[in-house]
Amino acid sequence: MSKRNHISDNQREILDDFYGKGMVGTGAMYREMVEKAAADTGLTKAQVEKWIGNQKRKRSQETLNDESDLTLKRVKAARGPHSYNLFCAEFFKTDECKGLTYEDKNKRASEKWKLQTKEEKEKYENSAKAFKELDVKVSELSEEQRKKLIERHRKKLLEEIMVLEDLGCQASVLYMDVSGEVFHMGSRDGTSFLAANQDISLKFREYFGYDKHHFSVSDVQDLFNKKYSEACGKKGYRVPYLKGGFEIHGLPEGIIFKKPYNYGRLQLRQIMLAADKIYFTVANNQPHSDEPDGCVAESGPSNPQPTGDILPVLTKIAGGDVAKRALDGQGQIEEADVEVVDLCLSATEKLTLYASCSPFFSPDAWLSVGVNMKHSDDASSLVLPIYTTADEPFWLFHTISKPSRIMKAVSTTKIRGHWLDLQDDGSYSVINNDTVLGKNIIRTAHGPLYFEFTVNVDPEFSFHLPVAVRSVILATLRQAGLICST
Repeated sequence: MSKRNHISDNQREILDDFYGKGMVGTGAMYREMVEKAAADTGLTKAQVEKWIGNQKRKRSQETLNDESDLTLKRVKAARGPHSYNLFCAEFFKTDECKGLTYEDKNKRASEKWKLQTKEEKEKYENSAKAFKELDVKVSELSEEQRKKLIERHRKKLLEEIMVLEDLGCQASVLYMDVSGEVFHMGSRDGTSFLAANQDISLKFREYFGYDKHHFSVSDVQDLFNKKYSEACGKKGYRVPYLKGGFEIHGLPEGIIFKKPYNYGRLQLRQIMLAADKIYFTVANNQPHSDEPDGCVAESGPSNPQPTGDILPVLTKIAGGDVAKRALDGQGQIEEADVEVVDLCLSATEKLTLYASCSPFFSPDAWLSVGVNMKHSDDASSLVLPIYTTADEPFWLFHTISKPSRIMKAVSTTKIRGHWLDLQDDGSYSVINNDTVLGKNIIRTAHGPLYFEFTVNVDPEFSFHLPVAVRSVILATLRQAGLICST
């Protein structure tokens, strides 16, 4: 029978104090605290490490047990939806409203509402009343309701951070979603701080004891290189994606082979869990890559554009040699490589930059690009992506404000323009005039996001935006944790 080590109340009190000060792991970054805790308590290092593991499991279980009784308190002053609002939300989705302008939809809805019977209106009144209940049990929320609440409050948090920044405050926020993924949020200087101190995110993640492993692009890149090297019969080879001359076998069902940066988070995990089944076969005349395994893993965008579009943009920022090195997967562009000042990019180049280029830069280098970018005052027609708590991930707003004004916009800045209405065929048309606030513009690490695009303000005229516009907006929201990753 193994002897159980007894920890006294005094020793436990000391350990609790260390745990509260951040001794929440047993890795290298916690070694000094663990050794000090062992010295102060008279316990061995192994005993302290075992106590930390037990403590993390205990606190995690307590959190799970408490969740079912957790109640969300809504602000009592919140008015909640009116029965007519619920009717409109339902009516706008019907075929009767297809192709109508926002103004016509509202007019038609008003007419329909007046024709509703007392019993039909009562149905919406009961639904509205349910929405106004002050107490909501977390355990009673569906998965979809929970996700919507999280997204809604993330956006509110971002708005509050922007207000604080306008008031002269700086903020850095880390939060972990229900999947265990950690996201950064904050003022401009606050996000720069987090990007420059990535160990803070690691400590934050470990503190909460989330043990579900998330695989990265680098993990899959290393796996493919390893399997390809095994097929070649020699260590150190990298997959020649462009040259071909090989086949890959054993990928999970439904996943096709492509460069790892094209996979989503769930696909990366599926590939890594199937690692034992994956192998390459190489043609006898295939010239192998002679790049060593020690090279930095290839990085790239989630929606890549042809290399011919990306290379000129990277060259403009960091020079031809550095750009080619990054595209060849031989390391990211570093801050020291970004020597350009007053960087001037055309509308097309900016779209390429945000759609395809950010993964080729280190965090500090990417921030440096934003600092050195010059925003032209020649553009006279901009499309702004706007945060929304509606079912749609974003709305689009057209304005004739200058880019320099948009970049200087604070949370209370009023921007005049028109809403863009999405049609069934994917085109847009201009609807009613309105005003949006600066805090509602979707932002990247460089500031407010905008697209230079000439818009015909005639409501009868419809137009299509480049596909990359939607990709950029969704990627920005995904990076901020405001929509779910795929």
